[in-house]
Amino acid sequence: MQARQAEDPAVAATGRKGSVVWARDERGEMPARRFYSKLPLSDQAKAMALFERFAEYGTIVNKEKFRHLTGEGLVEFKIWGVRFIGGIVGNNVFIVGHAVKKKKSGSLRSSEFEKARRLLELNTLRYSGVDSDVAN
Repeated sequence: MQARQAEDPAVAATGRKGSVVWARDERGEMPARRFYSKLPLSDQAKAMALFERFAEYGTIVNKEKFRHLTGEGLVEFKIWGVRFIGGIVGNNVFIVGHAVKKKKSGSLRSSEFEKARRLLELNTLRYSGVDSDVAN
């Protein structure tokens, strides 16, 4: 797999067919990246493997790991109990807008989707016209 992490801390992974980037909030902070950095190393490795696979191949076929959220206009990466929610813009750039631990049963609250949607909107212009290799 050729995907790689870039020097820009907002870039999680870049590859031949896409990129995964962390959304910045109004203060320039990256809350989903902060959430990721607090995960156990084993979960960080699982999430990064998914990000790199997306960057290299442009999609993830396994719907248990990557899926479009029907009716939400969002997409999520899934590892056991953790969701990275965002959207795809430009030339296959996945913006991670929000990350959350999912409860064992039930679905995520609409407020979780709203957080992701707000940060996705805030960052869409930044990445819309950018090549899949977003490392500035």
